[in-house]
Amino acid sequence: MVRTVATAAATAIIRAIGTGAWEAIRDRWSRVLGRGVPDEEAVVAGELDESADAIASAEPADRARQAAELEAEWRGTLRTRLRSDPELLAAVRELVDTHQPSDRSEVGTISQTAKVRGGVSIQSGRDTTITWPR
Repeated sequence: MVRTVATAAATAIIRAIGTGAWEAIRDRWSRVLGRGVPDEEAVVAGELDESADAIASAEPADRARQAAELEAEWRGTLRTRLRSDPELLAAVRELVDTHQPSDRSEVGTISQTAKVRGGVSIQSGRDTTITWPR
């Protein structure tokens, strides 16, 4: 069970980085992992921010690799902490169960429309890289 919870928690943390909800999610994880001790919460928040900064500062081509490495680090860190603290295991499991990211299939239909005369229109639902011909 520890492995499953640690994996789910690490995945949830890394997937939340860079989203509009990151600060709130970081604060929730900091409270849970810091066990309500302000100094510990600050340490955890700093570690989470370091992970977010590492992903944000990575070259676009390296972001997925960087995220995977950080997810593995968090998984290991969490696994160690959860094995030694059954109360923390319960708290992390509850947080994971309560705050599962929504399934992308639930988004529904997204429609984009553009009318352009004599110009260029670029629409994207995700990351976009554009190289203009010279």
